Amino acid sequence: MRTTTAEVSIDNIVQEYKGLKPNYDNYVSVIKHLLSSLTSDLPLDFVTIEARAKEVESFRAKIQREDKYYTDPLSDVTDLAGLRIVTYQLADIDEVIRIVRENFDVDEENSVDKSDVLEADRFGYLSVHFVVKLKENRAVLPEYRAYAGLKMEIQIRTVLQHAWAAIDHKLRYKRRDEIPKSIRRKLYRISALLETADSEFESLRAELAKTVKHYETEIQRKDYNLDIDVDSIKAYVYAAPVPKGLIDHAQSLGCNIMPHNPSAKRAEFSQLIEMLNLAGFKSITELDEALRKNTKEFKTILQSIVVQWQETVSVPSLRLVLSTDMVLRLAILFSLSPESVGCVLPAASFGDKLRGAIEAVYKERNKTDSFSLLTKMTVHP
Repeated sequence: MRTTTAEVSIDNIVQEYKGLKPNYDNYVSVIKHLLSSLTSDLPLDFVTIEARAKEVESFRAKIQREDKYYTDPLSDVTDLAGLRIVTYQLADIDEVIRIVRENFDVDEENSVDKSDVLEADRFGYLSVHFVVKLKENRAVLPEYRAYAGLKMEIQIRTVLQHAWAAIDHKLRYKRRDEIPKSIRRKLYRISALLETADSEFESLRAELAKTVKHYETEIQRKDYNLDIDVDSIKAYVYAAPVPKGLIDHAQSLGCNIMPHNPSAKRAEFSQLIEMLNLAGFKSITELDEALRKNTKEFKTILQSIVVQWQETVSVPSLRLVLSTDMVLRLAILFSLSPESVGCVLPAASFGDKLRGAIEAVYKERNKTDSFSLLTKMTVHP
């Protein structure tokens, strides 16, 4: 079979792109790193940032499509480099859009906000697609010079929009009139549900922010009549004088107070909340009263625990490391009657040596072996 002129031309173009692809691979990697850096100090939490250069055979398939006509494929195809940013919520998309517009030249003609063009009765996903290139002031820098003038498609969508896009990719139907009537309604419902869920999550985010602000205001007013949850505990612990005094005292004894690890499996103060629930605490007022009533005694107790712990370690200069959560759990533990201690043991999780020091101090102060149940406490990871 003879090879046509068009096929020869396509082969030449594909071979040319094959030679350029390593530079596009580097390009997407560099821009992914750049966007990660630009957003690192912002309150943005991405599900993922994906980057890829179009595969050679995908490029061939695209320029051979019957519904496409490219006079200069290497210039006309705008997604040879592609980057996708998936956010958790709609509000984050606006912030990402701002960053993209500030740091790239946007090709407005070839960029699109799907929410502006999607028909009301059409199933599909909403997302923002930008075609961009580096701004001139960045493109002249040595580390970016190789990518000057190269186009890139940046997609920005929420995780629910991304879920629909993944489903949509597997469907055979792209147009409304292609969908069998028997399944058309179900597809509309799924798309509508995902869009509604996105809106509800955004509403929930605003409500949570409002609740946190309310807690902070009430704590500042010293009105502690608040239900116990993660946000009310945070507002109380970091603003109220009693817990602050306990933490300051722990530090004065030489303890290192470690910050909460944001990637930890459990939320900050989740173990304290578990202990409070097991002990029957219902409000921040009850927590404050218990800590206030036992503050002086607990400061002495904590000093004894530190001394006991130091006697068990082989390096005399080693400092006991505690979290804020652990300090407050210890305070609650020693505020309970010996008869009530058993009920909170599932949340009384400490390291081996610290657990031994706690048990020794408890037995000495209470003259009872009831605290021997502490040997069943799990070791704090």
